[in-house]
Amino acid sequence: MTKQEVITFLERIKANYQSFLQTPYVLEEWYDRLKDYDKEDVYKKFEDHLNGELSSQIPKAHFITRYLTKSSDKGKENNYRVICGNCKKVLLLSEYQKHMERHNSIEYMKIHSDMFSVFNEEKLLKMSEEDFKKIYDPWIEKLYNHLEKKADKSQSELEEMKRIENYVMSKAGMEISIN
Repeated sequence: MTKQEVITFLERIKANYQSFLQTPYVLEEWYDRLKDYDKEDVYKKFEDHLNGELSSQIPKAHFITRYLTKSSDKGKENNYRVICGNCKKVLLLSEYQKHMERHNSIEYMKIHSDMFSVFNEEKLLKMSEEDFKKIYDPWIEKLYNHLEKKADKSQSELEEMKRIENYVMSKAGMEISIN
């Protein structure tokens, strides 16, 4: 980020947190921390903070930069390979999160397989993202409808319905409820 972009960013923090002090020293400290990062990444992280559990607190520079990739390092992380702990497949680091999301979705389906048909785990892992969504999204809807129809819902079933609602809303880019 340029110094001017950092100034604008600090003004945005000040707009959301009136007690945030914007002094020359604070500007230099934030600039020193943010200069190596892309503006879009920093703003996305600030949005995450505003929507997160600690949104009542003024964001800290270390939170904003945590897990961000420096501009100069972007593209280099694609060379790293990791081994999936579940299926032992060797993956590019950039593909790992999506791969683990697929494992988690399949595991979720297995947990609820007593209510619905059992799926071929290996086949689901190999499917394209588009084909998997054609199976998973209707399955989630079916699970939600099943839970919704139950007259006497347990606390865990109500919580499960809330998790499903959050999943659907997050896929649609809508704000989710943390409670």
